[in-house]
Amino acid sequence: MLRAGLPVLLAGALVVMAMSKATDRPWVANGWLAEWILGRPANEGGSQWRSGRAGQLRAMQAAVPPGEPLLVLLSWPSLLDFRRNPIAVMDHTGKIGPPVRPATDDPLAWSRYLIRIGYRYVAYSYADEAVYTRNWARRDIERFTDPYWFSPFMVSFGIAHIQMRATLIALRNFGDVIYDDGEVFVVRLRDQS
Repeated sequence: MLRAGLPVLLAGALVVMAMSKATDRPWVANGWLAEWILGRPANEGGSQWRSGRAGQLRAMQAAVPPGEPLLVLLSWPSLLDFRRNPIAVMDHTGKIGPPVRPATDDPLAWSRYLIRIGYRYVAYSYADEAVYTRNWARRDIERFTDPYWFSPFMVSFGIAHIQMRATLIALRNFGDVIYDDGEVFVVRLRDQS
């Protein structure tokens, strides 16, 4: 079975790669394969690829001194130069990370915490809410409170995402905004007594 399936899998992968190259659209997330499978774009209203995004994120990163640790919640964080700065990517905010972290709705505690663990610089894609928008999280909360789909983890996950995005916006009050292009900001946190 596996021997027969492997050539089919490889042929399928080649077709996907060729289609992605021919249409200049990635095949995952916002691309044609997700639309074909789901019948709609995977990221409804989410971050769409566009030319210039790499330059935008590199300009954002240039505001942070080389070698300084940077915490990010961004769309497309893979475009950053991970050799230039140690970068921690927030994904699944409030659910994955060090075991002792502040509540997702406490910006002062987060400011102190981040400084204590060595992160003075924080970047956030606020214009598109780093893809997983508050509206999307609210839909997930509503869906996963339904008895059919019930998932306490997914409900708490959605709540944590909403709270953490508000906390990241509020972190601007605990530091100096050193970069803001109307879509992404970087804040340098100040010591809080």
